[in-house]
Amino acid sequence: MKKRCFHLLVLSIALLAVHSQNLGDYVSVDCGNSISYTDKNTSLVFSPDDKYIDTGVNYNISSSYVSQIVQGTYLTLRSFPVGNRNCYTLKPAMQNRRYLIRATFFYGNYDGKYATNDKFLFDLHMGVNFWRTVNISDASQAVEYEAIIVALADFVSVCLVNKGSGTPFISSLEMRPLKSSLYPTVTASSFFDLSLRRVDLGGSKITRYPDDPYDRIWYPRCNMWTLVKTKLNVTTDGFYEVPNVVLQTAILPINSTNSTVPQVADPTLNISLYWPVDPSVQKPSYYANLHFADVQQLPPNGLREFNVFWNGYLFADKVRPSYLLNEPYSSQSPFQNPNGSDSHMLTLTSTQNATVPPLLNAIEVFNLLPVKTAMTNLSDGML
Repeated sequence: MKKRCFHLLVLSIALLAVHSQNLGDYVSVDCGNSISYTDKNTSLVFSPDDKYIDTGVNYNISSSYVSQIVQGTYLTLRSFPVGNRNCYTLKPAMQNRRYLIRATFFYGNYDGKYATNDKFLFDLHMGVNFWRTVNISDASQAVEYEAIIVALADFVSVCLVNKGSGTPFISSLEMRPLKSSLYPTVTASSFFDLSLRRVDLGGSKITRYPDDPYDRIWYPRCNMWTLVKTKLNVTTDGFYEVPNVVLQTAILPINSTNSTVPQVADPTLNISLYWPVDPSVQKPSYYANLHFADVQQLPPNGLREFNVFWNGYLFADKVRPSYLLNEPYSSQSPFQNPNGSDSHMLTLTSTQNATVPPLLNAIEVFNLLPVKTAMTNLSDGML
């Protein structure tokens, strides 16, 4: 797979532009709540859901689960005991614009009927288009799904579909406008489902708005790798605009040194990834974005060069990360795990000329899903 060309933007300029342009267009819905409030972690305002849907029943989670709550939107939910299909209409939206849509589910034994062997299975649709099968088996664990779509009208419809295996419910819905240049693979005929939570390699905390002006959520992962980082600004690209704080950290192979002096480098960086395969999707079409930015300034005789393999197949060759400059490598065609497994292996191997080990800053993985022909009215659940 080959590297794309990127238009480079200075992050600080991009942040100022996006903050002023997009924040007023954010839709943040706390399902089942009756009041608006400001989230203390993000300073974003969450609103009740009654202006987006007129079906369902509001509930509070069981008091025995309240002490475990780390996010205010988990305290309430809307349940749908009646009807096979119930839809939220998120607006305003701008036709042909890309949006990030995030749906969160926290059961919390709201109905007092939870048993340890209970399992909820219901479908999540983006309008008429299948998005995900929501799979919940633990009352104390939140489940989060995210999609990147192109709006086909001045609203976006998110629907919960009863499969006869537990009453559908939802805790929150969020819609975030994206710049037209972001995620160019997504079109009016297809949309991205986030397969794997965004990974901030070497990070120490969850990153989202305001550090990410599009409110993408980046989850830290360190494990036993060697960590390298910088306090200097890292220039990002125009297609993904990864937050500076995410790009400021990276990982090297286990037991390697973070010295930039040419050395006998540990040649291989192995990263195991896992996400459950949705059985409702026959042949998933995975696309990945790998974000590289060297946070170490190498001496004139130093060279960081490596090949990237995904499940043993070449993903990118002779990668040379630039100092303080994000140069993502993206899938040029979809890939699958040839064994049909939930587990994936990402391997970065130094070339013979390299003097320092391979490095990686962040990972995004999506499944590309088709969009059916748009319906013509609200009752159809048009995207």
